[in-house]
Parts: sequence; C-alpha cells; structure tokens
Amino acid sequence: MVKKIKVRNTKLSVVILAAGGSTRLGIPKQLVKFKGASLLSRTTITALNLKALEVIVIIGAYEYKIRKHMRFITNARLVSNKKWGAGMATSIKVAIRSCSVHSEGILFLTTDQPLVKAADLRKIIALWKRNPNHQVASMYNDVLGVPAIIPKRNWGDLKKLSADHGARKILMNDPKTIGIKLSNASIDVDTKEDLLMLKRLC
Repeated sequence: MVKKIKVRNTKLSVVILAAGGSTRLGIPKQLVKFKGASLLSRTTITALNLKALEVIVIIGAYEYKIRKHMRFITNARLVSNKKWGAGMATSIKVAIRSCSVHSEGILFLTTDQPLVKAADLRKIIALWKRNPNHQVASMYNDVLGVPAIIPKRNWGDLKKLSADHGARKILMNDPKTIGIKLSNASIDVDTKEDLLMLKRLC
C-alpha cells in the first residue's frame, strides 16, 4: 500500500512515459504484472499519491489495451502520442504541450522502474522545492536519469530533442543539475532477462 502525503505539490506535473512498443521485451511492458499489478498501474498509483498538480500518462503503442486496462484509474489523464514510433522525444514534446499552464516543473517517470517508491520520489520533490530553478535527477550506475524533475526554464531544451533521445543528455550537460542517489532506479525492465532478474530480487 502506497503511503499518502497531505501536502499537495500544486506546481508540479507528473508525466509517465508509457508510449513505447517494448520491442526488446516482445510484450507490452506497461501491462506486465509485478506483485499483483501492472507496471503502469503501479507507477500511476504511486504518482497519484504524490498529490501533484496533475498526473499525465503518455501512451502510444497498445493504446486500446492500455486505455481499457486503465479505465478504473480516473484521476490520471491519458494523452495519446500518435507519433510514438518516431522515438521518446515525441512523447516528451507531447507531455510539454499537455501540461497545465500553472505547472512550473515536470517529474518524468517511466513504467519500467518498478522498485522506485513514493518515498524516493518525495526526496526528489523536496530537493527540487529547495532548488526550484534547477533540474533534479536520480543518480545511479554513475549516470543521471529518470525519475527526474525538469523545471519550466529547461523545457525549451526538451523541445529540441529528436528521435529516441530522452532527457539524459540535457541532465548531464547542465552544470546546475542536482543529482540524488537512487539505487532503486537502477533496475529497469527492457528484456525477458530483466524481468526474470526482477522476480529473483523480489
């Protein structure tokens, strides 16, 4: 059960990038079950319990299946990326266009980091609140990555991304990016071998 918090993060949008085709896994990773729930529903429920301004789920591949699967989670907004096949950059651009005008930052999440907990995300949010003009990113395996918060001042850089490039380059190239160690984010699910390793760990 995800512990809820009382304070609403009214300036923060949470975006879950879930549009990919899962080509390496061979099945929709968004719908893979882990501890009784799909990776996507687990990530979405965790995001909702952060009490952010909004939770947006960017979908593309397997859209019909995902919409059907998510029909009972009504507080998250599903946004379709019709160009998902052109790479992750298209989903990031759709996310920016979909955010509220009141948003001052986006917390980007993926569905394939199932060990990331709400407590991990709250640490990232707390650090960003103390440094609202800085990017705050998870640090694992000697790199910066998602989960990460990118403030509005950096959205222009996100709009310049192309193909399958995510935000990592922007996070790494900005000397003001603040890293926070998050070992739980180092485990992701891209292949069947990853899935088997995850089950062994848990």
